[in-house]
Amino acid sequence: MNSVPQFNRSTEPNVRITVVHDHAEIVIHTPNEKINKLNKQAWMELYEHVAFLKAKANEIKTVLIWSDKPDMFLAGADITEIEAMTERKDDMALVEKAQEVFQALSELPQVTLCAIDGPCMGGGLELALACKYRICSDSPKTSIGVPEVQLGVLPGAGGTQRLPRVISLPEAITMI
Repeated sequence: MNSVPQFNRSTEPNVRITVVHDHAEIVIHTPNEKINKLNKQAWMELYEHVAFLKAKANEIKTVLIWSDKPDMFLAGADITEIEAMTERKDDMALVEKAQEVFQALSELPQVTLCAIDGPCMGGGLELALACKYRICSDSPKTSIGVPEVQLGVLPGAGGTQRLPRVISLPEAITMI
């Protein structure tokens, strides 16, 4: 993986990792927000955690990704940060970093499981698709999708490639 761009960290992480014996858990929690979203800090932290897991592949065998917010998995990218981007190079850097992080996640040798409870949208779904396995709660609040397509934006972090491999091509096309 390439070097990680340095972003200002808040005092509380957006994505934290814990390791017990040969099992790791990545917990998503956007501080001071009702929803979890992938902001610049979250991307950096996720990148660092995936790099750590890759380096510890001989010691860590399983990885569980989940959210500690009830009925909320991950809404996707931070729209306010995207709207604030004025340069094409900034947009491209974000998309390339997202692709790099999720590709690295998908290539981890560990068993990766994403536990979804609540909305799993856009980048949240792309994160789940980068895992080897996904499990969803049967809560009525659980939903998955790529709502960015309604804004004319294609899933940019590998969703167009991974979604048809997980569900049928016709179903993926209707979502994409």
